Amino acid sequence: MVDCPCGTSRSFTDCCEPYLKGKRHAETAATLMRTRYTAYTRHHIDYLLSTYDPDQQYLFDRETTLDWARRSKWLSLEIRDCRGGTLHDDEGTVEFVAWYVRGERTHRHHEVSSFRKVDERWYYVDGRYPSASALLGAESRRTTAS
Repeated sequence: MVDCPCGTSRSFTDCCEPYLKGKRHAETAATLMRTRYTAYTRHHIDYLLSTYDPDQQYLFDRETTLDWARRSKWLSLEIRDCRGGTLHDDEGTVEFVAWYVRGERTHRHHEVSSFRKVDERWYYVDGRYPSASALLGAESRRTTAS
């Protein structure tokens, strides 16, 4: 059994593969985030495009995306926070950190991704990178609240 790259304890066959093959659609924004990460690890660029916001697909740079996916050795995905994005929502955000190696260096891609549901399907809209001050503020709030 090969573990799924998205970080669940399930096999790839039972986890993300049915989504990448178009046999299932993500039920939540977090599921879509996990499947999109797996698509990067498997260089499944068609899936990335098909799950990108239909109104913005013209912005998708296939060659740059494929190059980034191929030149990176994907290590792990950590989902840090989800807001909305459930079966009953039309929008949601997922904060995540993806670790990868390029060349001799390990990199961290930290993003808060926005998702929206269109005709009962979830799509990636865009991502923003949390600022250091916002992260430090959130950490100090957690420490104070403890």
